[in-house]
Amino acid sequence: MARCLIPQATLTTLPVPIIFFWVQRFCQLHPLPPKSGRPPIYPEALILTLALLQVRDRASFHLRPRP
Repeated sequence: MARCLIPQATLTTLPVPIIFFWVQRFCQLHPLPPKSGRPPIYPEALILTLALLQVRDRASFHLRPRP
């Protein structure tokens, strides 16, 4: 009897909307404590999603060409 292999979900196999959805769920379950000062310009979920995409694509800020 042959075993059925189930594909694993990784950052490279998941589309961006699915990654963003799960990051939003994570941010809802683990909210940041309130702090004083200016409110953030971008939502925390967007910042974390962009950081995950940077890790997924092995991108670095040091790899950008200089003008």
